[in-house]
Amino acid sequence: MKRHLAVALGALLLAAPGAFAQIRTGNIYGTVADAQGGVLPGVTVTLSGELGTRTAVSSSQGEFRFLALDSGRYTLNVTLAGFATTTREVVVTAGENVNLPF
Repeated sequence: MKRHLAVALGALLLAAPGAFAQIRTGNIYGTVADAQGGVLPGVTVTLSGELGTRTAVSSSQGEFRFLALDSGRYTLNVTLAGFATTTREVVVTAGENVNLPF
């Protein structure tokens, strides 16, 4: 019985670092609105970083998201015909969410 308990405890200890190591990414969430606060659907949001570029389009609620991003510095460009393009720099940290209103 003690041997089975020792084996089970050993297995848990070996698995524990893997559980913590799985949180290596962060997320960016945001909402796009006009100057009066009205949400803007269909806005193209482009995320650029060391590992490449991703693009999203804001939802009917003006929301966008980029999930599972490596830690680092990114540039976000928000564009919609008839509006000025907005650019922001953002730093993503592992295990954290960044919420950006535009």
